[in-house]
Amino acid sequence: MRRHHAVVFILLLTLVSSLAAVTSGTPATITSPTPGTKLSSTSATFQWTTGTNVTSYSLYVGTTRGAHDIYFINTGTGLSASVNNLPANGGTFYVVLNSLIGAAWQQVSYTYIAMGSGTAASITGPILGAKLTTGTQLFQWSGGAGISQYSLYIGNTRGAHDIAFINAGTSSSYDVTGLPTDGRTFYVTLYSLNGSTWLAKSYSYVASGNGVAAAMTSPATGAKLASGTQLFQWSGGVGISQYSLYIGTVRGGHDIAFVNAGIASSYNVTGLPTNGETFYVTLYSLNGNTWLAKSYTYYSSGAGTAAYITSPSPGSQFSGTSATFSWMGGAGISQYSLYVGTTAGAHDIAFVNAGLSTSANVTGLPNGGQTIYVTLSSLNGNTWLSNKYTYQASGITLQFNTSTKDIASGLINYAYATYFDVSGGSHPYTFAIASGSAPTGVVFSGTAPGMLAGTPTASGNFTFTVKVTDSNNNSITSPSFTIPISAGPNGAHNSYVNGRYICTYEGYVDSDTSRIATLMSLAIDGAGHVTSGVYDSNGRSTGLLNGSVSGSYNLGGDNNGTITLSIGSKTLKFGMMGNNVGGSSVSQFDIAQIDDVGSAAPGQHGGGVCSKATTSAFSNTTMDGKSFAFTQHGENGNGIPRALAGRFTLTASGSNLTITGGQADQADGSSTLRAILFGGSYTEPGSTGRFTITVNQTSPTTDTSYAVGYVIDANHMAFLNADSGKAQVGEMYKQQQASYSAANLNSSFVMRDLEWALDGSGGLQWNRAQIMQGTGAGGSGSTASITINQSFTNDADSTGSEYKVGDSNGTATFTVSSNGRMAMNDANQVTVAYLYDNNSAFGVSGGQNVGSGLYGVAFNYIEPQMATTPGSGSYLSTVVPRIEPEGNINVDLVTLGSGTIAGIGDGGAAGGMDYASPFSGTFTTSSYGAFYISSGGEQVTSCFVVSSTRVVCIDDTTRNPSVSVSVK
Repeated sequence: MRRHHAVVFILLLTLVSSLAAVTSGTPATITSPTPGTKLSSTSATFQWTTGTNVTSYSLYVGTTRGAHDIYFINTGTGLSASVNNLPANGGTFYVVLNSLIGAAWQQVSYTYIAMGSGTAASITGPILGAKLTTGTQLFQWSGGAGISQYSLYIGNTRGAHDIAFINAGTSSSYDVTGLPTDGRTFYVTLYSLNGSTWLAKSYSYVASGNGVAAAMTSPATGAKLASGTQLFQWSGGVGISQYSLYIGTVRGGHDIAFVNAGIASSYNVTGLPTNGETFYVTLYSLNGNTWLAKSYTYYSSGAGTAAYITSPSPGSQFSGTSATFSWMGGAGISQYSLYVGTTAGAHDIAFVNAGLSTSANVTGLPNGGQTIYVTLSSLNGNTWLSNKYTYQASGITLQFNTSTKDIASGLINYAYATYFDVSGGSHPYTFAIASGSAPTGVVFSGTAPGMLAGTPTASGNFTFTVKVTDSNNNSITSPSFTIPISAGPNGAHNSYVNGRYICTYEGYVDSDTSRIATLMSLAIDGAGHVTSGVYDSNGRSTGLLNGSVSGSYNLGGDNNGTITLSIGSKTLKFGMMGNNVGGSSVSQFDIAQIDDVGSAAPGQHGGGVCSKATTSAFSNTTMDGKSFAFTQHGENGNGIPRALAGRFTLTASGSNLTITGGQADQADGSSTLRAILFGGSYTEPGSTGRFTITVNQTSPTTDTSYAVGYVIDANHMAFLNADSGKAQVGEMYKQQQASYSAANLNSSFVMRDLEWALDGSGGLQWNRAQIMQGTGAGGSGSTASITINQSFTNDADSTGSEYKVGDSNGTATFTVSSNGRMAMNDANQVTVAYLYDNNSAFGVSGGQNVGSGLYGVAFNYIEPQMATTPGSGSYLSTVVPRIEPEGNINVDLVTLGSGTIAGIGDGGAAGGMDYASPFSGTFTTSSYGAFYISSGGEQVTSCFVVSSTRVVCIDDTTRNPSVSVSVK
């Protein structure tokens, strides 16, 4: 039994020894291709040794170690294998040879490099050249082809890694911290390992933040250099990758030198100017992709040469009051200037900064023959070099520009002023009476040269000449002038003015040209006295005023006179002209203010019309059930022009009257008209004819406003806006028909029109006066057409000449409503009028663009043309209202003969007056009732006949558009 166990043990030991001998061996090794080599094809035959005790072989080919994603083969006992479809991207791939020894596979690994070349990875974010927002940035890239590893170099120069080095392995992104934040340019190189070769792509970026420009440290700005060579040195700045210098004769220029200094902090510049001139250096510092600049000024070494005048020849005499100076340019000069004066080195005549120009035109030279001093200065660096010259002014050319027709007539004991205009010579002028005598009490003003002013104390015709002496003692004597000073009216026709008169006054405040509108009711006794008067006045500067009026008047035998009125706190004096010459009663007199002259002037000027009232009409019973058309014009409290036309009906309601059916259209400086509906109430007039109106607007908005008015007769009233600050005045006429149609606009008519535009402060920007003759062709319906046959226009922005309207634009169509409202639209403006009788209407126009964002405001009157030839006889003419505040406001008494005209006129303006000034001329007639007045060899007025006793005219000669109405 024991012997049996020994045998078994021996057998087991023998078996183990045998097995051990079987499983021990050596794995095969590849002999071809040589491991680590770069293949030349996408196919290869791999061969290997037999190894020892190897019973089977297999081959793995893969893109990563141990993988077989490219190829796998079990060759059994074969010692080679042909592999196709190997990569061709130059990348590394891996081969594992497996040897089966006993029951275990043993591996030997190899690397090879594929044929061809791979593709480097590319950064996809951030984009090339981007400016970063912080010091941390995620860099991302595409995978490339044939790449086994990535790394990043980040540096201040291309290819450097002094900022960061990153081995990213096979990752396709990396978040980098610690990047600069001073706006500099930095560089990123992305490396991709392709086989055994690193492929590189370079990028540049701009760091977040901003750098600091370098600053010049030497030489100091403003220094004068010692030579034409200079070492410029600067501080390094922050975040700067490059420096450059611009050196030029103008700021920012580089006409002297351009230097790319790279990263150096100094540069020695040669070839700098040596003529003492100013030159400019700009130091540029490249921060990221932005050049930061600092500018400096220096003066070159040496000295320049001053320019000198070549024309006109020094010492010569000028031929007139202007001259062009030319000069040779000098050396090292950056600017020229010219002084022209009456003493050496002065520039009281002219100072010219000529820049780099070598000539200058000087105007305003005196012409009195005196010596003129000229200094030409040349700026060399920071030093002015000068050459001085003298010339002789041109000879004396003093001349009078005032003619005899410009001389105003005066009135004894009334302040007077007239002006003499002189040109030529050298200022200042001295004026004196050379021969004859000026009116007693009237002398040349020392404070306003050329103004002959004072208060005449004697009447008569004063004839004299004027001597003017300039500052160089050159003189000229005028032709003979005559100033008529009237002794004043003798009161011979005082009895003609007797009863209650309603006056409409429109004027202007001198200090700000704001408008004043005033209504008055005057009791005049026929004996030179004004009693029991009342007034209402409104204006932007004056506000709403009312109170009593008293005064005195004198009307001469020629129906010209004066009237003095105490109105509130002021006493105002007017020229006064009455109609009905040769009769015994004046139904109308016109007034022109003549006291806005001298030290005691009231500071306002204006004029108006006074109509004799029918006092029996001062009751509500007269007005009950009547309808009225009305017009109103002026400015609001903000200086904006307003014009209004409309109609309403008065109906009894207790002791007052109720306003019903109120409709109006308003032009207010906008691009269209404003349509208004209203009602209200009307108080009964008192003994003075004064009444008040409350207007309750119902559309387009609700509002309440107030007016005050005066009854002239049962058909005619004047009224005034009573909202404080609004200088708006107008009149009303009773509508003579109960209903209207196109048939009421059906024959010849004359229209007069005044249009103006004000800015927001009340300043006049544009004005126009126009009169037109036309023909209406209304039918029985609501549509009426009109034809404008001829018109005359004086436009402050054009030539003011006559023109005719042609057929193509001489027609218009009105839509007529039963209440008398007529509406018309054309391409330029909107016009609405309200009929009060056949071919008689008040109109308003708006919406015409006159430039500068302003729209014109116009009011107009339409009246029937009853004749085309003026009747002979005397006419009372007035120019009220006048739009232009600077203009003379006139009233005239004229007599028309057979082709002749003669008369006298009163007028007033700011700082001037005219009383009983005579005039004469001739006139010719034409078609459509047009006639033209000439005086002194020139056409002065164009007119249309309205009837044998009524004419409207427009002034052709002044730049002050106005319309006058003359009544026989």
